[in-house]
Amino acid sequence: MTKLRITIDGVSAVAELKDAAAPAGVAAVVGALPLRTRFVHASRSGNCAVAHDASLQHPSVGIEGQVSMYYPGMLAYDPARGHLVLAYGQGQARSNTGTHWVTYLGDVVENLAELAVKLQDTRDHGALDVRIELGE
Repeated sequence: MTKLRITIDGVSAVAELKDAAAPAGVAAVVGALPLRTRFVHASRSGNCAVAHDASLQHPSVGIEGQVSMYYPGMLAYDPARGHLVLAYGQGQARSNTGTHWVTYLGDVVENLAELAVKLQDTRDHGALDVRIELGE
């Protein structure tokens, strides 16, 4: 099982990816690591933050394990848009064209409570730098 370490403003958490359910999505995200980018609050999708990065954009990678609803600690991926989404509460994959599908990548399994505070800070205080790398 692939693990990611996600670090925002000194807070570090671990997410476990669903390699068997989303092999192409996991490979695309892992191929972009280590990643230094920014999380911004999702403008239409509820209680989540999103990283937009060109290294995550893979239009030929399809949606796997498709979902549109988010729950706390969920990690989702939109390969066409190059978005990596981390939910700190409930939400839904939405854009200016309506609701859409994303790949369910996995879940935060360590330190979700502290990470959720930082993700919510993107709503209250603006974008935050994030480092995403392979975990142990």
